[in-house]
Amino acid sequence: MVAALIPGVGPITAIGLLAGAFAGAAGAGIGAAAGEKRKTPWTDGLPEDEMFVYEDALRKGGVC
Repeated sequence: MVAALIPGVGPITAIGLLAGAFAGAAGAGIGAAAGEKRKTPWTDGLPEDEMFVYEDALRKGGVC
């Protein structure tokens, strides 16, 4: 990478890459937490082994 040879640009590029990695990791964590909160009310009261039957039926285009 040529930018690493230019004084001042290499460190700025490295900081930008690290910031992007941290932002991506934070976004993934927030998205996973939000998805889990959203999924929970829909599955309350269903036994876990029955959930897979319904999920499979919906994937195949069925209506529950």
